Amino acid sequence: METQKLRFLRMLLERRNEDSPVIYVQAMRELESVARSYYAHKFMDMIEPKEFVQMLVLDGFFIIELFRKFAYSGNEDEENLRLLWLHIDPPTTEFEEEKKINLVQMALIFFSGILPGPGLQPFNSLVQKGFKHLLGLVHENWFLSHTRIREHFKKPVSLIMDENGIFIPCAKKLLLSGINFVKKDLIMIRHEHGISLLDISFKNGVLYIPTLAVYQDTECIFRNLIAFEQFNKGPTPVTDYTRLMNCLIVDEDDVTMLSQGGIITNYLGSNEDVASMFNKLNDFVYLSRDDFSYSMLFEAVNNYCQRPLTLWMATARKMQFQIKVGSVIVILLTAVQTVFAILSYIKQRN
Repeated sequence: METQKLRFLRMLLERRNEDSPVIYVQAMRELESVARSYYAHKFMDMIEPKEFVQMLVLDGFFIIELFRKFAYSGNEDEENLRLLWLHIDPPTTEFEEEKKINLVQMALIFFSGILPGPGLQPFNSLVQKGFKHLLGLVHENWFLSHTRIREHFKKPVSLIMDENGIFIPCAKKLLLSGINFVKKDLIMIRHEHGISLLDISFKNGVLYIPTLAVYQDTECIFRNLIAFEQFNKGPTPVTDYTRLMNCLIVDEDDVTMLSQGGIITNYLGSNEDVASMFNKLNDFVYLSRDDFSYSMLFEAVNNYCQRPLTLWMATARKMQFQIKVGSVIVILLTAVQTVFAILSYIKQRN
């Protein structure tokens, strides 16, 4: 990785017709004390001031040049670097090129190919300034539709809780209760701030959910966004979304059912892997009961499941399933009995 950083440093200097990064090192020294406040004390005790400044310059140049290459071209080598960079904690930088595309737009173009689902629109960004970290920039511009999500806070609701917190039944049980799942097309979820993966709705016994494509790095992305929400005041839409999906997905059977409905596209591996990912995402995560984004949706779903007609239909479906299983068992036992009778007859004839 260090070799790639040095390569990108040389590329940026060549493009700007400069021979040395000395002026940038000097500029970064002036920001050293501010930059140190963003790092853990344990790390700062292990690194010398000169080495720390060099790290900031090298990493900063790498980030800028990587963003620029994606904004203006992009190829397979840079795609591999992008996936590798997901696991690096980048420093904050205010360097911006005098181009038609500014640094914020370059960053959003870069992350638009990483974030799961729709929502990030680089050239219609909601937030251009005031963010302290690239993760904050991405979070605020991922068209999470905070205004729309806050509509769920308009009235207090009585949420059903289990030992793990806020709760609705899993997909299998909801289906048994007569609730259907429908993929929410992009045309159905456009609103004033664009489109959003998190725009889930419930109406007349149907849960409308946008498609989520699950890749190898989806868990890493969700964890970073959840961590950002845990340490920043404000709405927690990503944390709440993963809680909702964790409720719907208990095991691989739930993933299979949602995949068949086009709600989950699994590029991760087995359905069991997807279930395990969602089951772990909210471990040791604080979930606010008062400001939960889907509070009204959860209340509506749980009320629907508690209706007398719904309970009767769920019981009927269980009985129907049990009857089918019983019928199959009877048929199998009858077949086995018939085979034994035939074998016994053949043996007597011989």
